[in-house]
Amino acid sequence: MDKISISVIIPTHNSETTIKACLDSIISQSIPRDQFEIIVVDDGSTDNTVDFAKTCGVDNILSLEPCSIGRARNLGVKSAKGPIIAFLDSDCIAKEGWLKAISEHISSKNAMTGPILNGNPQSLVAWAEYFLEFGGYYEQNKIFPIRFIPGCNQAYSKEIFLKTAGFSDKWVSEDVLFGEELKKHGVKAFFIPQIQIFHLCRTDLQKVLCNMRMLGKYTVRTRKMASVKYGRLFIRKFFVPLIFLGKIAKSMNYAFKARKLSKFILSLPYVILASAAFCKGIWIEIGNG
Repeated sequence: MDKISISVIIPTHNSETTIKACLDSIISQSIPRDQFEIIVVDDGSTDNTVDFAKTCGVDNILSLEPCSIGRARNLGVKSAKGPIIAFLDSDCIAKEGWLKAISEHISSKNAMTGPILNGNPQSLVAWAEYFLEFGGYYEQNKIFPIRFIPGCNQAYSKEIFLKTAGFSDKWVSEDVLFGEELKKHGVKAFFIPQIQIFHLCRTDLQKVLCNMRMLGKYTVRTRKMASVKYGRLFIRKFFVPLIFLGKIAKSMNYAFKARKLSKFILSLPYVILASAAFCKGIWIEIGNG
C-alpha cells in the first residue's frame, strides 16, 4: 500500500444499475493498479450495490446509515491513503487516461475538474438533464480557472483538501459550498481537458423531474449558507420566472458552444419541463422558510 498515489472515492446509494460500469472504468485505467486505491462509501443502499462492488476489485467499502453525499465524501477522505484525492460518482464512467491526467497535473493544479459528457446520448430526456446540470462542462482544448468543481468529477491534493472544512454534511449543493471553501483558502480550481468522464444521465422523465425539484430546493438552502455576493437576492419568489427563463437560456448557450444545438432543440420540451420542476423546488423551499 506504500505505492498508492491516488485514492479514488466513490459515494453510492442504490447504484446497482451503474456501479459495475463505474468501477470497471477505474480498474481499467492505464496507471498501474498498485498505485491507486478505490474506496466505495455506501450510505444505506437497499439494493445490491455493495454486493456488486465487492466483486469489482474495490479496496475498501465503508457502509453507513443514509446520509448526505458530502458526509460520505468526507468519510472517504478520512480512510484515504494516497496524497491525491479523486472523486467520481457511482453513475459516472471515467474515460481512459482520467487518473493519468490527474496525476500529471496535480503538482501545478491543486483542485481540478474536466469535461463531463452525456453517457446516454440516445435519450432526449438524458440530453435535457445533461444540458441543465452539466452543459457548462463540455469538451474544450484549453486549461482555465473555473468557479467551482462539480461533485461527480473532481480531484485535489490531499494536503489542500485537509486544510479546508471539507464538504458540507447537510442536504445542499455541497460542491458549490466547497467551491466557496476553496476560495477562502486561496485555492483556484481549474478545468483540465483530459480529465473526462461520462455521466449516465437519467432516461426516465419522472426521475429527472424529481431530481430537478430536489436541486431547486438545494439551491435555496445553499444560497442561504453561501457567502456569494447578492446570493440571497435571488431566492425570492418574484425572481422565480426569471430563473426559469435563465435556466433555459443558459442551457441553450452551453449547447451552442458545445456544438450540440440540434440535440438541445430536440430535447427542448424536456428541458422546459425539467426547468419548471427546478423552479417548483425553489418555490417550495422558499415557502418553507
